Parts: sequence; structure tokens; C-alpha cells
Amino acid sequence: MSVTTVPSVTTALTAPKTLIPAPPRNHDARGDDNAWTRLIEAVRESGQYPTRPEAERVTRIVLSALGGHVIGDERVDLARALPEEAARVVASQIPATRRLTAAEFVDSVAARIEGATPPRPAGTSARS
Repeated sequence: MSVTTVPSVTTALTAPKTLIPAPPRNHDARGDDNAWTRLIEAVRESGQYPTRPEAERVTRIVLSALGGHVIGDERVDLARALPEEAARVVASQIPATRRLTAAEFVDSVAARIEGATPPRPAGTSARS
């Protein structure tokens, strides 16, 4: 089983990464009516969002950002692995004209989310 690492944006992208089981490589989530609900619930729990609408809003923001930066076969594979609603969000994005580094990508997502702050440097804690 593979896993997908998902940072918690509401905790300023600084919480320990939470592992959410990724679907099997040959899994097609598009035919699963409950897949979107399960995805949002997993994001709500792992990101410690207080409400489902907040988790859905952040999920849509992250999927939109991914949709602009994942291209070619990777974009097709991502869409196949996602619930239908999530795949639509990814596929509806216009590809970016410039590739971002991982840090730039995280910063660009955080900039889209009200209240998000930059991640703390490695080795520091919330109580530092």
C-alpha cells in the first residue's frame, strides 16, 4: 500500500505530516459515489479542520493548485485516482506557465488560504 502525505494548512503548514492511504494504482475512484465525501472527511480529520465545509474549501484550493502544476500523464493519473468531483477541479485548471519549486508551491497554496502562515523551519516546534 502506498501513502499520500498531506500537510495541515490550518496549522500553518507546520503540523507533522499525516499519512492518508492512497488508492491502489489501478483504482478508479470516479465510479465511487462516496469517494468525495470520504476524501473531505480524511482531509478534515488529518488537517484538524473544525467543519466539513472548511475542509472542502481547502481541498478545492489544493486541488486547483495541483491542477495548474501537474501536467501530462501525471495529471491524467492523478485525475484517475481521484473522486469525480476532485478530478473535475484538477482538470479545469489552466496549466501554469512556470514550474514552481516545492517551497514555492506550498507558499502559493498558503497564499490562497485565509489565515495560513508560512511553515516553521525544520526542528522548531509550535511552542518555540
